Order: sequence, then structure tokens, then C-alpha cells
Amino acid sequence: MCSRWVNIFLNFYNKCFCYKVMIRKLICNNNYLKSLLQSTMASSPSSTAGYLHNLCRQGNTSAIRPYLQGISDVNKLEERLGFLGYTPLHEATNQGQISVVRLLLLYGANANAKANGFYTPLHIAASMDNLDCVMELLKHNADITSRDEFGKTPYDTAMIHKCKKTARVLKSEGQTLKCKEGI
Repeated sequence: MCSRWVNIFLNFYNKCFCYKVMIRKLICNNNYLKSLLQSTMASSPSSTAGYLHNLCRQGNTSAIRPYLQGISDVNKLEERLGFLGYTPLHEATNQGQISVVRLLLLYGANANAKANGFYTPLHIAASMDNLDCVMELLKHNADITSRDEFGKTPYDTAMIHKCKKTARVLKSEGQTLKCKEGI
């Protein structure tokens, strides 16, 4: 019965763009849903699948730094998990963990990594009006022209969610890009 409701929820989630941020906030504030959706994630370094994701979600920089120094496979930074297909950078951005975002980018995380629905960390930061994360991602060449599955850019996403500060920065960045390209 429970898996049926999870499937209904996932279908609804994937079809309703306007409600994705609201649902994401609901999940973050509901411990039962959070534990249900994260139940497939590992929580110890002996089981590496999801370990970095959990550390990034928690903002545990003191554990992330040595973990990143010790990994031999940089593809761990691109590992996509969960039904959202988030990378560790998506997780940190979603939780507003700016120090973790900086650390991951320093260690080579892809600022333009795409989750399910073609969402980049910049889309997520823009939808939550997280200006610090937006600025950090832009410093690391996040693509402001990338489009999600609905054809929305991070600027469009910021406008839809009434994130005025972020929208202003993204619009300014877009105009700068046009000037550089000679458009």
C-alpha cells in the first residue's frame, strides 16, 4: 500500500512544475516523508552510495573535506541518487548549505550537473531565492541559459517563484552574457 502512494506522489511530483518547490519544502518539514524518501540512502562511509549526499544535505563540512580528499574517483561528485536524481551539489544547494557548495565546487563538482527533469543546482537555488548559492554557482560558470524539462531557465524559475533578488541577479548576468556574445 505504501509503495502505491509513493508512486502516486512521484507521478504527481513529476507532472506539476509549479508545485515542486512547495512539495520539496513539505518533504523537508515532514520527518516521515523525509525518512521514507531517504530510506534508500546509505549513512556510513563503509557503504558509499549516498554517504556524500547525506553529508552534503546535513552541511557537515568537517566530514566532507576529508572524504573528498580521500576519494580516488572524482565521479562520486557526479553520482545521482534518489527519485530526483540529485548529485551531492544539488543536495547541498537544496538545503542552502553554501559552505558545502563552495567546497564541492573547489573539488571539481560540475556546476551544470542535471538532475531528473534537467534541473541544475542553479535552478534549485533560483527557486528558493538562495542568492549566496546562486552567486557561488555563477562564479563557477553555472549556465544561466540551461533549460529544465519545461523549457524554463533559472531566471524563469526565479520569476515563477517570486524570488526577486535572485531574478535580478540572473537577469543582470544574462544581459552581461549577451553583451559578451555581441547580441
